[in-house]
Formats: sequence, structure tokens, C-alpha cells
Amino acid sequence: MTLWRGKHAALSIIMDTQLKRQEFEEHWTTYLKLLQEIAFDELDMHKIYTYANDLRPKLYPVLAANGFEKEATLKEHCLFNGKFIDVLNNPRW
Repeated sequence: MTLWRGKHAALSIIMDTQLKRQEFEEHWTTYLKLLQEIAFDELDMHKIYTYANDLRPKLYPVLAANGFEKEATLKEHCLFNGKFIDVLNNPRW
């Protein structure tokens, strides 16, 4: 039985900044594959998604390579260092 009524969930990760410099793609790919297995195979989710601030361009190719597609851009949605930045919505289903 799934406890999530909409059968969807948001993904989030906090990564040590040292790891961002080394093996960034490898760590993210591993994380995303494990979460997708749990979400779809074990929890019977319909959709998982993430919001990516328009600050980490290295992240977007990794999301795309793991089946996430840009669904929407939330214009000037987040305030960062005194400047409003876009947030990208990337779902996977």
C-alpha cells in the first residue's frame, strides 16, 4: 500500500562540496538509480521529480542521462545572493 496519495515524491540531495569536484556525475547517477529503484519498484510511485536551481549547470546533463526531463522553468523563483534565479522542474516517470 502506498502512503502517498498522489503517488509522487520530490528528490533532494545535499552533497559535500569536495565531492562536487570529484566524480560528480558518478555520485549523482548512483544516487538517482537507487532512488528510482526504490520509488518505482518498491513504493509503486507514479512520478518522482526534483527542482534544480539555475546555479549548477553540471547537474542538468546528469538528470537528463537518468531519464529526467525538463518540465517547467519557474522564472525568478528563488532568491540567491540578493538575485532572483530560475528554478527548473525535472520530473521522471
